Amino acid sequence: MKSEKKIDDSRKNLGKLLLRKYYKVNKGEYMNILQTIARIVVNVMLGVVAFFLGLRFILRLFGADGSNGFANWIYETSSEILGPFRGIFPSANLDGFVIEFTTIFALLVYAIIGMFAFYIIDILSPDRR
Repeated sequence: MKSEKKIDDSRKNLGKLLLRKYYKVNKGEYMNILQTIARIVVNVMLGVVAFFLGLRFILRLFGADGSNGFANWIYETSSEILGPFRGIFPSANLDGFVIEFTTIFALLVYAIIGMFAFYIIDILSPDRR
């Protein structure tokens, strides 16, 4: 029985040690788990948006054929993300290279929205002295 209790105690201590290692912030305080989850969700969402818009920009830049299955899928998926910004700026065609300024603008706007979301998360999180 003592050995089982010792194992249970060591598991609890290991769990506390792991939490301290991964969630430790300045001055020995710990991040709120909800804040961590919210930051992860925002990071994933921004990563997905940046991936699709960035890939769309590269494919358009080098003139990828829209009839290709993969390029068509990227264009259709990213068009939903790009929807609110469509028509703001014209695209420039330079010797076969198409530069979509709207896509660049959308990337910037989504990055600013992400920074604002992180700011809100920090404001709503418990005070970290």
